[in-house]
Amino acid sequence: MPCILSRRRRPVGLAVFAVLVLGLVAILLGLLATTACGRTPAGPGAPAAAPRAGEPAGRVRVFLISPGDPGRGGKKIGCGDKAVPVEIALPHPEPGLEGALHALLALKTQYHEPSGLYNALYASSLELVRIERQGPATRVYLKGYLELGGPCDNPRLLAELQETARQFADVQRVQFYLDERPLAQILAGSG
Repeated sequence: MPCILSRRRRPVGLAVFAVLVLGLVAILLGLLATTACGRTPAGPGAPAAAPRAGEPAGRVRVFLISPGDPGRGGKKIGCGDKAVPVEIALPHPEPGLEGALHALLALKTQYHEPSGLYNALYASSLELVRIERQGPATRVYLKGYLELGGPCDNPRLLAELQETARQFADVQRVQFYLDERPLAQILAGSG
């Protein structure tokens, strides 16, 4: 027996089809508008949000130097160098900023394994004394002494410290002090 479609059902079928097509178009346009504005929709491939300085962490990122590197990602700092993050496991969880600075200051080799990045702090003996935070401004107090390998080590050393601190969403400005004196002034020769 042949199948006969009634004319009354056809508009309902077309209406459902049209609604589905319009819905898909609206979703696609929404995704395109979101990515066109520089934002990526949240999902499995979305980048992780920047950590907060006081949140406990078991792993942290520290910034080391890629000397004279035009190709590797990272922030340009001078002498043709870039500050590049590497991830380090902490011996025990601690607040992110404190843990990252402890991890950075504990690195005592000139070149980090396995990344091969240069550590401008390797010969210096620095210890974290305290961190003072007031809103987005942070002051980090260190004690000890600096050993620098040449004029390019000044911006390298400062970049390692500053970029390690600035990775946190709630640290927008940071100043480092060595024995209560501004580190930037000491490195510039006026401290």
